[in-house]
Amino acid sequence: MSASRVIAVVVRFVSVSQVAACTCTRNAALRADDPPCLTSSLGGALPTTLPDGLVAMRLPGPSPYENCDTFVVEVDPELCQIVVIPPGVKSRTAMDWSEEFALDVAINSGMFASDWKSHEGLMRVNHREHSPPRDDYQSAMVLNPVNGAGPPFEILDLSETPESDLQVLSKRYGTILQNLRLIKRPGENRWSPSEKVWSEAALAINDEGHALFVLSEAPVSMYEFNNYLMESDLNVVAAQHLEGGPPAQISIRTPSQRFQRVGLFETGFDEVLDRDSAQAWELPSVIGARCETMRVPSSHRAGN
Repeated sequence: MSASRVIAVVVRFVSVSQVAACTCTRNAALRADDPPCLTSSLGGALPTTLPDGLVAMRLPGPSPYENCDTFVVEVDPELCQIVVIPPGVKSRTAMDWSEEFALDVAINSGMFASDWKSHEGLMRVNHREHSPPRDDYQSAMVLNPVNGAGPPFEILDLSETPESDLQVLSKRYGTILQNLRLIKRPGENRWSPSEKVWSEAALAINDEGHALFVLSEAPVSMYEFNNYLMESDLNVVAAQHLEGGPPAQISIRTPSQRFQRVGLFETGFDEVLDRDSAQAWELPSVIGARCETMRVPSSHRAGN
């Protein structure tokens, strides 16, 4: 789903896999070999010991792909610092961003332009604008409320004139990330049925105000994906699209474990559901979370 599909992608991704050879197929029976399917060259099973403020979940995928995986990391913004790491000198995989910027979890920040760097939509980090707004994206994640006047994390709906809304929000929040809207408050699917399908990376907010970083392997339409989220036990009230297909990825980093999964499928681009050949693309920027002491490397304080 990235605008960069039109340019060559050689050397833009880094091999991560030999993710165990278990299937992610339509109408397949739920597999009995869960432990092998959770292993990869990036660090074994989904971490179960995480800092306070993080909960990692592995869920069956949307019907009819229940044997595909959906990974969700729930982040409590009162206990963890949610950050946007903007584009810099080079791109990195989600795991490499996590390693260099001390992130406990990382996911795509959104789609990027054909320059392989610019975010599609407004990206404003710590009051500095890195990319301009779009008039067709109606979801904004906001962080760092000015003078603490507001929740530390929110996903807001924008009107039919997003730019005017964003001008107002820029006075209230230090960080704003504009993306395509998936679900409008208080749980309205904004997509129509479609034959185009892909694996999805998404950002959602639940009824407790917690962030949900979501990576779904299953190749389904966004109409189906949105219904899947809203019918789950995640209590999703709003969501925005981050990335689709092979560039989609999520990483979890703990002192003892490294875990990463990537998107597997996109109509018209990569139509092979194959974990064994899965690769992590280098991304120009990410959304991440730091928990416990909200640690920030001194050399990277600009990137939050």
